[in-house]
Amino acid sequence: MPEAPSLRAAKAHEKKELRPKRPASAAEQSPVGARISRRAADRLRNGHVWVYASDVEALEPGEGEIPALLPVADNRGLLLGTALYSPSSQIALRMVAREAIGEAEWLKRLEKRLEDLILTLGQIKEENRALRQRQETLTAERAGLLQKNEQVRARVEAMIGRLKSMEQA
Repeated sequence: MPEAPSLRAAKAHEKKELRPKRPASAAEQSPVGARISRRAADRLRNGHVWVYASDVEALEPGEGEIPALLPVADNRGLLLGTALYSPSSQIALRMVAREAIGEAEWLKRLEKRLEDLILTLGQIKEENRALRQRQETLTAERAGLLQKNEQVRARVEAMIGRLKSMEQA
């Protein structure tokens, strides 16, 4: 005898409850972020740091306005990193990290980069000063060598002149 429709529905419902639930994808877990095309994701994976506005498939703002710092996911929802977002530029996203970071971490990294840049600038200025000093020294040395070369040339010409006059005599 066939089962009644309500009994079948109840058994199917029991089977659904016994199945393990699939974990939410990265895009579903992250309430705010940008989802980009496969082409853009491939470029990011190959080291490129820009995402063009035409490659942004979706912006999930959450509540309120879209923040300037967004997690970026590929079209499958896999996190690719964190980027600065500019709604008015053709380059909509500029990657700043290959992992998810917050504003405080971004500011800390930016401060560190600026400190490193200031140190490098000081080193370059010192190197430039030393190179200019070395150039002045080499220029003075060259001038001295040219002067000595001219004196030697004059002496050699004088000797050749005397030898020619001795030969004619």
